[in-house]
Amino acid sequence: MSVAYPKLLVALNDALSDAQKRKPYETVSEWFARIQFDQSAKPYADVRYGERDVIDERSLHDFKVSVRQYIQHHKGERS
Repeated sequence: MSVAYPKLLVALNDALSDAQKRKPYETVSEWFARIQFDQSAKPYADVRYGERDVIDERSLHDFKVSVRQYIQHHKGERS
């Protein structure tokens, strides 16, 4: 798996308020739905669980942009 994707998940989690951080029992998809992060976790899940070997560069780029935009938009909500 591209090492960038998990690092982006950590960066996203770290940027959020405690209420929005990923819960230990949540899947990435459940977390995204709860925080209304409008990005599919499918590329991550496909690689994580063996459906694909790597995340394609376009999906990774789109995810990076979405994470940055989400963090920027929710910057003031952290507490």
